[in-house]
Amino acid sequence: MTYSWRKVTELCHNDIITLIDGMESPQYFCTATETGRDFIQWLVDQKIECPPHPLEKFMLPQDLVGTISPDKPAPTNAEDEGASSINVYVDDYILAVVEDAARTLLRQITRATLYGVHSIFPPPEITNHEGGKD
Repeated sequence: MTYSWRKVTELCHNDIITLIDGMESPQYFCTATETGRDFIQWLVDQKIECPPHPLEKFMLPQDLVGTISPDKPAPTNAEDEGASSINVYVDDYILAVVEDAARTLLRQITRATLYGVHSIFPPPEITNHEGGKD
């Protein structure tokens, strides 16, 4: 199943954005990042193929950037599914991936992570925010 950027963003709890806007405690921030981790894990567990993300070129080897899209589905190989660990500590997402034989797991986790993080912390192109430090 493939979703657009907007649909992936909508899948996340919209009220978390309100929670972050009124943030006054580190616990709120940890709640938001933990929710992001849960959303990333859900995308991976459900094997949802997110569309290419503009920032994936910074996380993937060059030969994997931009590959696998709705018109070019991922090959399947049930014998070697690879392995992954998705964790968060305060504001750091920590990923570990043992690539599968078809070389699709790293791309799937990269895209799930980018969409998951941007569902909780939308980029300036979505929020139209100006003057941020990041």
